[in-house]
Amino acid sequence: MAYIGLKHPVFAPETTYVPGTGVTYSSGSVIDMACSCNLEITHADAKLNADDVVAETYNGATGGTIEFEFRHLPLADRKTLLGWRENKESTTITSYSETDQPGPYGGFGFIRTVQRNNAVIYEATWLHRVQFALSSEETNTKAENVEFQTAKVTGSILPIYPDATGVAVVRDVMEFDTYAAALTWLNASGRGNIT
Repeated sequence: MAYIGLKHPVFAPETTYVPGTGVTYSSGSVIDMACSCNLEITHADAKLNADDVVAETYNGATGGTIEFEFRHLPLADRKTLLGWRENKESTTITSYSETDQPGPYGGFGFIRTVQRNNAVIYEATWLHRVQFALSSEETNTKAENVEFQTAKVTGSILPIYPDATGVAVVRDVMEFDTYAAALTWLNASGRGNIT
């Protein structure tokens, strides 16, 4: 694919997950601004040998990992995405604590811009169940030439059973001719839940 852009990272915290009926989400939000995405879906690699040949194979998706780079990850977004604790120190002062509690499960989506046959299309992706953690943080002192540092998170992608078919699903992907249509799909009820 000739990806030429990345926008609109959305996270919606999971409310419930019941295998066979899918995931429900609370209201989602746009998490800062997107810089880069490294998405890796893992697949099983099973082979059954019989009569001296490979008789059966299985290579279905089993989950994956995502590394997402943001322009900056504000503290309020760290609460939403990573589960940091909010501390009201006074009516005007709020601090945030990174704790030993794991980040929340939730759905995560984004829109990639694609150039194909000299036309631009928009590919929206929704990962049904992800749990993020903050990657290493690096900051340099200001020098003669400013070098921007960004915030990176790493997530574990988990498959879900959305219905009674017994087929696990990792992500949904849709292509649209316009950015507005991709945005509507990604923000819709049952995914981003952004009104």
